[in-house]
Amino acid sequence: MTIQAQKQPGLTSGISESIFWYKPENLLPADDRTVLIFSPFFPEPVWLGYLNNGFWFVCDGSFHADPYQVLFWAYLPTVNHYPQLVGG
Repeated sequence: MTIQAQKQPGLTSGISESIFWYKPENLLPADDRTVLIFSPFFPEPVWLGYLNNGFWFVCDGSFHADPYQVLFWAYLPTVNHYPQLVGG
């Protein structure tokens, strides 16, 4: 699944980035790497999270007992590609 995100009008124009979502059964991120995770079982479906020894955690360290509750994950956007946003 691919989502094309674009900046809001009035912000730096012309910047967009595709986010590629992966199914955990097809590909997993490296342990302890912060990624976006999608689960319809969360109060909000998209969170920052990470995988550790086969178990998913959300950014506050909360443990997910069922690793299959995370349906998709994605690498974080790479803001370093946009030096105008970070003062470069």
